[in-house]
Amino acid sequence: AQRPRNKKGEELKPVDMKSRRTRPVPVGDSTGYALVGDVVLVHNGSVITCDSMVRYSDKQMTCFGNVIIKKDDTYIYGDRAEYSGEKNEARVYSPLVKVLNKDATLYTYNLTFNTKDNVGRFYGGGCFTNGENQMESERGYFYADLDEMVGVDRVELRNDTYEMKSDSVNYNSDLEVAKYFTRSVTWKKDGEILSSNEGEYHNKVERYIFRS
Repeated sequence: AQRPRNKKGEELKPVDMKSRRTRPVPVGDSTGYALVGDVVLVHNGSVITCDSMVRYSDKQMTCFGNVIIKKDDTYIYGDRAEYSGEKNEARVYSPLVKVLNKDATLYTYNLTFNTKDNVGRFYGGGCFTNGENQMESERGYFYADLDEMVGVDRVELRNDTYEMKSDSVNYNSDLEVAKYFTRSVTWKKDGEILSSNEGEYHNKVERYIFRS
């Protein structure tokens, strides 16, 4: 027997789940299942835990209460999450969604995380911190496998020695390197003002590279 495939022709892995109690519940014209107590969902190596869950089908479910998504070194915390096993995608909801990836932390209002490629995207504002470095943006992406955060629209990056403003910044939290590809202005604490259209800032050695 062949496993089902999505619209792109990719093989769909099964979504495994367990709980203390399971009971059928009406969902529109069909029947779903309510899972209650120590709920655990496993898919693509990601582990999702929550207080309760409604399973609409083998690939669609909603998690409620104390939602935690763990994938390798990435932890995501929220109040509710809608998960699609076909899209490998979790939409996380909370007054403030929290993401931990090693020494980096992201707070945002709207977050979607792909459990297959380990890429998240956020919008409606986000604040990312890594040690003394802080980046804020209207929206952006984080690549868990690469330790990279991409801030898009009204980006501000700062620490005790400088402040940068741009429309797009790619920040690597492991190397502490910020790359930008649009008009950016940097103010240093010693009074210097640096501006360019493309370049890099290496925070550990306080080195600037300008390309345009």
